Amino acid sequence: MVNKKIKIKNGSLKETGLSLLPDLTGFLTPTTITDPRMAIASVGVAIVTKKISEFVRECIQKNKNKEIKDEVSVSDCSSFYEILKFIDEENPDEETLKAMKSIFFRSIKKDSTEQEQSLAYQFMQICKQLTGQDILILKASYDIASNQSEIVTQENIRTDNPEIWASSVALQIGHKIPELITNREENLIKLSLILPRYSKKVKKMLLTLDPLPEDKYDEVEVFRNGGKFRLTNLGYRLCEYLSGAK
Repeated sequence: MVNKKIKIKNGSLKETGLSLLPDLTGFLTPTTITDPRMAIASVGVAIVTKKISEFVRECIQKNKNKEIKDEVSVSDCSSFYEILKFIDEENPDEETLKAMKSIFFRSIKKDSTEQEQSLAYQFMQICKQLTGQDILILKASYDIASNQSEIVTQENIRTDNPEIWASSVALQIGHKIPELITNREENLIKLSLILPRYSKKVKKMLLTLDPLPEDKYDEVEVFRNGGKFRLTNLGYRLCEYLSGAK
C-alpha cells in the first residue's frame, strides 16, 4: 500500500493532488513479479494506486473546470484524506468508492454550506461500512420510494411485506434475485438505513364471526411502512445526497 504519510495542505486541492502523483507510480517492477506472492501483492497495490490516481486527477480536473472551491477548509482536507486512507487501507469496490467521491465533491461545490460539509463527513463514515451491493439496494429503494421506477407497481410501493420489498428491489436493480437483497438486510438495519422487521399477528381465513382463539392467528414478519419504501429518514437522506437532490 501507499506507506508514505500524506500531508494534506490547508489550501488548494490541486496543489495537494499534484504533490501526491509522483508517489503513486513505479510499484510494479520485474523483481516484484518473480515471487507469486509478491505478484499478488503488487497487483493489489497497482489497483489501489490506480484508484488513488484517478481520484486525485478528478480533483484536479474539477478544480480546473471551476466545479469546486479553489481554496478548501481544514474539514474539507480531512474528508479528502479520509478517502485516500480508505482507498489505501480497504481497496473498496467501485460502487462504494463512487458513493464516497460523490459525497465529497458535493461537499466542496462552490455553493456548499458548512452544514453540508459536516453532513458529508458523517455520510462518508457510513459509506465506509457499506458494500457496493448495499449501496445498490439503497439506491433502488430510493428510486422506488420517489416514484422514479417504471417497473415496480404502486401497490408494491405501499407494501409492509419484507419479501415483496426484496423482490421489488431485486427487480429494480435488474438481477431479480431477492436473496441477494435479504443477505444484506442485517448490515443496513444495523446502520439504521432501512427499517427492521417485526412480528405481526394476522387472522387466518376462517368462515366465522366468532372471536378467534389464539391458535387461529398467524404470525408474519412486516416492517413499518413510513412512506419511503422501508428506508429510514437517514437512509432516504443519504440517497438524496448521493442523487444530488436538495
